Amino acid sequence: MASRGRRGGAPARDDEQRREERAEQQAPAPQGPVLLPPPPVDYGVFMQGLVQARQTQAHTQAALQAQLEAQAQAPAQDHGGPSIMERFKRMAPPSFKGESDTLMAESWMRETKKIFRAIRCPDEDKVTLATYMLQVSQKRPTATFQRQDKRKTVYQTPQKQMAVSNSQVPSVRSPGVKRECPHCRKTHGGSECWLVAGRCLKCGSSDHKIKDCPRLQ
Repeated sequence: MASRGRRGGAPARDDEQRREERAEQQAPAPQGPVLLPPPPVDYGVFMQGLVQARQTQAHTQAALQAQLEAQAQAPAQDHGGPSIMERFKRMAPPSFKGESDTLMAESWMRETKKIFRAIRCPDEDKVTLATYMLQVSQKRPTATFQRQDKRKTVYQTPQKQMAVSNSQVPSVRSPGVKRECPHCRKTHGGSECWLVAGRCLKCGSSDHKIKDCPRLQ
């Protein structure tokens, strides 16, 4: 009887295994894409790329710093660029014809100093540029007068031409008489012109202008 029980138990187990296999086969397949595992990381290649990126960044920063330094030094260098005189002329500086009006003289000085600051003119070139403008301003009316005088001589008689030529002869000054300054059109002693030096036109002080001069108060 025991042998029959053992023989009958084996088919039951086989049937149970078959049912489990059929249930697994009939189970629904998973939905959605199948995610593949990430590829292995090559740390050697990763570190090499990181080093190259840092080197490129360092070279870029060095080039940018050099460019900024060159741009900062460019205004102070005139090599290959316009001279200080050319930059001064481009600013259309005002002209001063030696008028006796002190307000006009001070206005001319203020406008000229603004141009000096704009072009970053060195102190040693300021007197040269100011003197140049005074000389140019004095030459302009003279040239205009000469052109007008030449037109008049065409219609004048020989006697009038002789009178005009005689009137253009400069008068001879005595050694003791002060000569007129070519800058301010005034007679003063000394070789320095107060107008060019930026001093008070009344007392010669560099601490104030003529409008604030205590001698006029």
